[in-house]
Amino acid sequence: MWSPCSPKCPEQCIAEGDPIYIIDAGKCTDCAACAGVCPTASCVPA
Repeated sequence: MWSPCSPKCPEQCIAEGDPIYIIDAGKCTDCAACAGVCPTASCVPA
């Protein structure tokens, strides 16, 4: 499964899970680069 969100992450903290993608909160800097391209509006900065 491919997601347009993952390549946009400068920290590379989005990984494919089953059945959803997982964001590593320890690596995420809340830059919101993924939020602008996520087709399901699932990437929401904290």
